[in-house]
Amino acid sequence: MAVEKTRFDDWLKENLWRDLVFRSFIWVSIASLASYFTLTIDATDANNYFKGQTNSVFRLSNFFGTISIFLGLVAMMFKDMEVLSPTIWGRNTCLGGIGGFFRRLAGDLTLWTLGALVTVLLAITVYGAIANGATWGDWAIFSLIYLLVAGMCLAVAFLNVYVRRSEAFLSEKIKNPYGVGLSYIVIIIGCPIYLYYMH
Repeated sequence: MAVEKTRFDDWLKENLWRDLVFRSFIWVSIASLASYFTLTIDATDANNYFKGQTNSVFRLSNFFGTISIFLGLVAMMFKDMEVLSPTIWGRNTCLGGIGGFFRRLAGDLTLWTLGALVTVLLAITVYGAIANGATWGDWAIFSLIYLLVAGMCLAVAFLNVYVRRSEAFLSEKIKNPYGVGLSYIVIIIGCPIYLYYMH
């Protein structure tokens, strides 16, 4: 069964950043309404609101975010290799089919991760606006967390755009398929090792 296409949907998909801004507007609207209900109707204080909104979501986004970044890198590798070596990695080959699965999975997971991070960012913003009795040290930690989450949002947004867009990434600059494949393998293997030693 075909999916309905509309002019508005086509307009959003013309620019994936425009699509992400639209999605972010929806996420922020829903999270803002949830914040209003929690703070006004349930009369929750700032600290309990912040803990309730961020603890579970941040844990999930940390776990699935790591997976989505890994899958995003794998998906980008398949996309670049499809351009550089279409007879082996092309759309109609076995590897091309696997690559299509990874691209869809990475695209959906990075979107979910971005939505979760935007929700956390809004909760941090609301907490900063309503919290009372904060010291300069508290504000310094708050600012650092805010910048860290905002940076994570930006990084996941860039990865989502590069995974979902039709153009490849490295193959536009490097025309050697072995060089591109090796670059991705080093990055894909290196990221988990780096994260392991950082923890």
